[in-house]
Amino acid sequence: MTPDTNEHFVFVANSLANTVSVLAMNSTTGTLTTPGSSFATATTPIAVTLDSSGKFVYVANLDSNNVSAYSLDANTGALTAIENSPFSAGTHPAFSLLDPTGKFLFVCNQGSKNITRFTIDADTGALSNSAAIGGVGSAPTSMAIAK
Repeated sequence: MTPDTNEHFVFVANSLANTVSVLAMNSTTGTLTTPGSSFATATTPIAVTLDSSGKFVYVANLDSNNVSAYSLDANTGALTAIENSPFSAGTHPAFSLLDPTGKFLFVCNQGSKNITRFTIDADTGALSNSAAIGGVGSAPTSMAIAK
């Protein structure tokens, strides 16, 4: 689960349904309600990451070896697929993380035992210039960035 930067919505990857659900969140009480919105992903969505501007949502899809990218309607929580989404990653992407500047999305790939680095287009949210970074060990599952 991942909350948006304004704490209005929570995004949940539904691996068996190949969807992402959007829940409304009361930022005072923490109450979550289901407005009934689910959005299609590729196969086996496993991790959801929201960009630092709160405009874009990225979903790592474990069994289709890619990342689905969406623009976020901040008023309704609706997701709209970004052009050319999904974007190819390594084998079995399991986790994603933004760098502190919000310029790059890093995706841990369990099957290929590497990290895919994407550059984020700040205007469209599209991912480009992917590069594989190896030598991360067997079946990476998480990561953190220190400033």
